Amino acid sequence: MRKKQAVLLKVGVVVWMCVLYVLFIHKPSAPATSQKSQDLNNQLDKLEEELNQQSAFYNALLGKLRLVQQHQDSGQGETDGSSPQDGPVLPVLLIACNRESAVRRSLDLLLKYRPSQDRFPIVVSQDCGHRPTREAIESYGNKVTLIQQPDLSEIEVPLKEKKFKGYFLIARHYKWALNQIFKKFNYEAVIIVEDDLDVASDIYEYFSATYPILRADPTLWCVSAWNDNGKPELVDVKNGTSLLYRTDFFPGLGWMMTRELWDELGPKWPRSYWDDWVRAPEQRGDRACIRPEVSRTRTFGKKGVSK
Repeated sequence: MRKKQAVLLKVGVVVWMCVLYVLFIHKPSAPATSQKSQDLNNQLDKLEEELNQQSAFYNALLGKLRLVQQHQDSGQGETDGSSPQDGPVLPVLLIACNRESAVRRSLDLLLKYRPSQDRFPIVVSQDCGHRPTREAIESYGNKVTLIQQPDLSEIEVPLKEKKFKGYFLIARHYKWALNQIFKKFNYEAVIIVEDDLDVASDIYEYFSATYPILRADPTLWCVSAWNDNGKPELVDVKNGTSLLYRTDFFPGLGWMMTRELWDELGPKWPRSYWDDWVRAPEQRGDRACIRPEVSRTRTFGKKGVSK
């Protein structure tokens, strides 16, 4: 009897030990589970914070765009002297020098497609003092405004850059002309073109439509009418005219900037190679330009500083 009890006791002990072993093996680790739960909560909190920030940004952007639309619809216009019925005043600054036939070609298209002289005043800034070009511009009468860069003095150029003297003259001209636009004429934004550009028939509509976006989005700093990869075989010519993209490369060749950007760039404007300078990260500051799928400009120049 005792032997039988001893056997049963041993069997019971073994079974109990097996049960404890199984329970020990499958017991969840409290610290590990707690740590995983904490990590998950932290990730969720971070995701929620990011979503809230994005939501706040896009709500603010949407509100600004609605405010612009309400101002236009209600006839209040914008603070830059815009026409309340038609939209903001966006002057066109045409940079010219000594290409008489080229400036005529550019002006003819700009005037042909211009829907309103009040909304899109054209200011031609001439450097070089080239008389035939000046007379060509003056022949358009009060359809355009001619301003002339007064400093035609020789410009100091490092010896190794003598052959690039034209780039120094262009940078000087741009600085003077943009100061005139924003300091003398007191415009709030400007569309900049040069005298060797053809423009598309909807060039004014393009800049009118993108101007409120440029104003509302602080991560943008310019709008360009040019797509560097805009060859017909590379773009959707048929359906892509309404497509816009953000680019961290400054395209130029017909572009729009605001007074605020000039206030930022003007004081440190370079002596030469202004377009390469603008493309540097120090100037761009992680901001983007808007550019179209289908270009609204095309250069026809065969004579000039860049050949």
